[in-house]
Amino acid sequence: HHQDVISAFRFAQNIAIASQCPVTISLTADSFVVNYSGSCSGVVQRPHNQNNYNENNISSTITSTSPTYTYDASGDITPAVGGTVSVGSQVITLEAVTGFVHD
Repeated sequence: HHQDVISAFRFAQNIAIASQCPVTISLTADSFVVNYSGSCSGVVQRPHNQNNYNENNISSTITSTSPTYTYDASGDITPAVGGTVSVGSQVITLEAVTGFVHD
């Protein structure tokens, strides 16, 4: 599920830029969901099957320095300080301001 979370962040950033709408990723201990936010509302859909972009009942515990991250229309992330997301023992880094995601 580590790669699923990385993919969700990367897709969220790309879709925010392409749609010019803010996109938020909300995280819980065992799930995440990718939503449009601000004046653009609704759940972001996966490109390959048009299902909602979310994962539930993830077997590895998710912990994060913030419960939500939002990409704006230029691809920048809020909170601007970035952060980390752990999926089990694997740590994902979100770089400050740019929102670049890597492990």
